[in-house]
Amino acid sequence: MTANKTFIVTGAARGIGAAITNRLLDDGHRVLAMDINALPPDHPWLRRDALRFERGDVTRADDVRSILDCGVRHFGGIDVIVNNAGIAQRKGDLLETDEAEFDRLMAVNVRSIYLFARYGVPILEKSAAPSIINVGSVIGLRPRPKLTWYSTSKGAANVMTKALAVELAPRGIRVNAVCPVATETDMLEALAGGDTEDDIAPLRASVPLGRLAKAADVSSAVAFLASEEAAFLTGVNLPVDGGRSI
Repeated sequence: MTANKTFIVTGAARGIGAAITNRLLDDGHRVLAMDINALPPDHPWLRRDALRFERGDVTRADDVRSILDCGVRHFGGIDVIVNNAGIAQRKGDLLETDEAEFDRLMAVNVRSIYLFARYGVPILEKSAAPSIINVGSVIGLRPRPKLTWYSTSKGAANVMTKALAVELAPRGIRVNAVCPVATETDMLEALAGGDTEDDIAPLRASVPLGRLAKAADVSSAVAFLASEEAAFLTGVNLPVDGGRSI
C-alpha cells in the first residue's frame, strides 16, 4: 500500500478498530481515530504524530461533521473512511429485543454509514485515491438464529456498500466492505450468548477452517481494500470468515 494516506477509523479504541488503526500506523499512514470511549492518558497512540484521537458518537451528525472537519484541519484532507463502529445484539429470541435496542442497533450499524457518506463524500472527492470501507459481517450474508436484528443491521450495511459503490463510482470513490465471521473480541460474548466453551464452540464448528477470526485477519483485509492492489475493486463484500459463507 502506498504510504501517507489519511484514514478515519471509527470504533477505534478496541477490538477490530484498534487492530485496524495499529495496522495502518505500522504501514506508515495517518489515522484520525474516533470512538465514543476515551483513551487512557498514557495510551501509546497519543505519542504518535501520525495519530489523532477524537471522542465522538457516530450516530450524531454533529459529531460526524466535527471529526471530518478535524481531519481536514489536522491532516489536510481524508483519503479513506473506515466505518468500523458497531454494536451487537445479545443472542436471544427476536421478541426479547425491545424497540430502544433495535433503534440503537440500526443507528450505530447503519445510520453511521449514511452520515459518513452524506458529509464525507465532498471531502473524499478531493483525494487522489478515495474509498470507503465498511465493516459488515458474514451474518449479513448468512444469518444465524437468535441474532435476527443484528443480522438485519449488518445485511443493511452490506447492501449499502453495493448501493454506494454504484452511486459513487462516477465520482471516483470506491466502496467495499469486509465481512468477518465471529471474531475474538469483547463483542464475542454477546453474539455467542455467553463466554464459556459451550457457548463459543458452535460458532467455531460452523467455520470450515476450524477457528474464529482474529482482529488481525480483518485489519489485513481492510489494508488490502484500501491499497492500490484493490484499485479495480468496488462494491465487494469480502468474507473474512474461514469459509463460513460457502
